Amino acid sequence: MKAPSPKTLLSGKFIYQECLSADSILSETATFEEYPLIHRDAQYKNWKVAFPESDIFSMWIGVAVFLLNFFRNLDSSVGSSDRFLCITVNRFHEVDGRHPPVPSIFTSTALNPAEFVKSLQLRALDVDSKEMSIVRCGFESCNESRNFSFYESRFFDEVSKSEIVRIYCV
Repeated sequence: MKAPSPKTLLSGKFIYQECLSADSILSETATFEEYPLIHRDAQYKNWKVAFPESDIFSMWIGVAVFLLNFFRNLDSSVGSSDRFLCITVNRFHEVDGRHPPVPSIFTSTALNPAEFVKSLQLRALDVDSKEMSIVRCGFESCNESRNFSFYESRFFDEVSKSEIVRIYCV
């Protein structure tokens, strides 16, 4: 099978289309929003068929970095500086060795970016968790680890009765 072009990769066959929407990403938020790179198992299967021997997680990170930079540049051109944009990775409980975690574009106008990052830094662990190691390794695989700082947030969610782990790639 011939590898898809970037135009094809940005289609709904591969990418959750809301993740590509500047109107969504750059809108005002009451708290925060996360737009995952893929939204359906069918999209993941399309990646596996198109790139059977590739590290899908690293490829997803590369696409997420491209989108993050695009939205940051677009946001700065409209004069906004009160938006916090980064890449997040969560839903590690869904990772089963066959399905990597999915990067998301995180956006918020409700958070103060400097204060939020400072609060993440204050909670930083001395040793990387399993989830942090997965994310760092993915960023290293696509030569992006030096361009980001990584922070972890974890808490127990009473509603789902599970621990929620989110890695912020800022």
